[in-house]
Amino acid sequence: MNILITCLFIFFARILDVSLGTLKTLFVIRGNKKLSFILGLIEITVWYIVVNKALGDGKMDIFVAIAYSTGYASGAVVGSFIEEKLAIGQLSLQVIIERDHSNLIELLREKGYAVSTIPCTGINSLKTMLIIEIQRKDLKRVRKIIQSVEPKAFITISDTKMVINGYFEKK
Repeated sequence: MNILITCLFIFFARILDVSLGTLKTLFVIRGNKKLSFILGLIEITVWYIVVNKALGDGKMDIFVAIAYSTGYASGAVVGSFIEEKLAIGQLSLQVIIERDHSNLIELLREKGYAVSTIPCTGINSLKTMLIIEIQRKDLKRVRKIIQSVEPKAFITISDTKMVINGYFEKK
C-alpha cells in the first residue's frame, strides 16, 4: 500500500510541476516575467520534492519510474489544456479574401475589432488581406464571423508578443 501512495503522490505532483512549467514557458514567450518567475519557483520546488521522494530510499522501483514518467507526460497535456482555457494574450490574424467583400470588413469593425487592409494578388485574382489583432479569448467568435461571410477565406493565426500603438475599440 505504501508504494501505491508514493506512486500516486509522484504522479500527481509531476502533473502539477510539468503543468506549471508549461504555463511558465508560455508566459516567458509572452513577456510576462513576474508571473514566469513565480510559476518557475513553484515548479522547481514541487520538482525537488518529487525527485527527493522518488529517489529518497536509494532503490529504483519500476512503479515509481512509471508514475514519474506518466506524470510528466500527463502534465504536458494538462498544462496545454489549462493554457488553452485561460486564453491569455493576443493573436494576429491575417485573412485573405476576395477583393469585393468589404461587408466583412464593415461587420468586423461594427463588432469592435480593429481591421487594417492591404491590397494583394492571389494566383488568379486581386485579393484583400485583412490584419486583425484580437484577444485570444475572441478567436472562435472572430473565426465564426469571418467564415459566415467569407467561407473560403485564407486565415493564418500568430501569437502576438507585443502591440505598440494602433486603434483598439473597447468592446
